[in-house]
Amino acid sequence: PRGEYYVVTFPTEFKETVSVDFLDMSGKIIKENWISQPRETGRNKCFDAGSFHAPLIEDSKLLFDSSIRAQYHASTIAETPEGDILIAAMGGKKEGAHDSCIWLVRHTKATGTWSIQEMLFQPSDHDDSETSWCSNPVLYQLPESAGGDLLLFYKISPDSRYGHSIGYLARSSDGGHTWKDDWPLSDMANVCGPCKNPPVMIGGRLISPAAGPQPDGTDWLEHYEISDDNGYTWKRINVPKTSLKGLQPTLIVHEDGTLQSLMRTTWGRVATSFSYDRGETWLSNTALPLKNNNTGICAITMKDG
Repeated sequence: PRGEYYVVTFPTEFKETVSVDFLDMSGKIIKENWISQPRETGRNKCFDAGSFHAPLIEDSKLLFDSSIRAQYHASTIAETPEGDILIAAMGGKKEGAHDSCIWLVRHTKATGTWSIQEMLFQPSDHDDSETSWCSNPVLYQLPESAGGDLLLFYKISPDSRYGHSIGYLARSSDGGHTWKDDWPLSDMANVCGPCKNPPVMIGGRLISPAAGPQPDGTDWLEHYEISDDNGYTWKRINVPKTSLKGLQPTLIVHEDGTLQSLMRTTWGRVATSFSYDRGETWLSNTALPLKNNNTGICAITMKDG
């Protein structure tokens, strides 16, 4: 959504007129049987919904300043125990540019206001090369039972290739006002941190959805990383190799404790896999009916299950 204007994109295989119902978060239809002809927008067909009232949008605001950095990408969100909302993003001249840093804005519950953006981390914090850049921050608020720290994962790449990036993890004990323990996850064998979506916790175990080169460097696949000490140490869990390769997994937790992973693919469908032992082992990927044109997805488990 852009204000009250919607743009809907589908893979290029969609060539005909489409009919769509728009629903709010409660499932109520806010625009029924909208029909549009496609228009070309590069590699996708684009269907414009036009302007209509969209009550699911309560507020709209640009949080990051384009006069400081031209582009912001890969935003992540978390809520602190005090009710503050934190949003982090990578921001630079463009994705892969040396001036790409990790930025943070805060909505303070007590005042109802947004902060001016602040730079948290920059490439030179860990890499002095002229081509390094920061990318893909992921925020995660640990529950009070697990210490209550706020975790921030991010990556620094020595060049324009994601495959060579090193994951870092910083933590905050005061709701993101100050940060400590900014250390490389590569200190542990083949661990890189989540690539887009946040971890989930089951029974005191953190399971992080990741993706990257295989340990032998021959392939790029999704994998998972688990921690039983609130993120201080991690171990990597590889998955069965399959022709249906996933990228940027997102995790949901079912009522019986089953973990389900959903992934973007280059196959035109969302891929899925399951774990029944808190992330120790995973089934081979299968394709869901959900269409996907190799773009990122995110899924969450609601409080009501």
